[in-house]
Amino acid sequence: MITYNYHMNNLNIEVKSAIRDLSVFYDPKLLMILHIDQICKDSFRTLGFIFRQCKLFKNPDTLICLFNSLVRSKLEFASVVWNP
Repeated sequence: MITYNYHMNNLNIEVKSAIRDLSVFYDPKLLMILHIDQICKDSFRTLGFIFRQCKLFKNPDTLICLFNSLVRSKLEFASVVWNP
């Protein structure tokens, strides 16, 4: 962890424990735990939205298309970075 206090224009620069770059969260040890937790949380939220709004849909192909486009795409985004 950084122990030195950085200043710019006589203001302290806040030290962050994690950063987000191109929608990928990085921590100082590059463990990707925060990123995976964030992806799972967002994917479950989107899946719940699909189940709530589409419970009257009769065609399973429509649900599969919604899942692949809204949920699976989030799960697979930047997966080569955090799970090579």
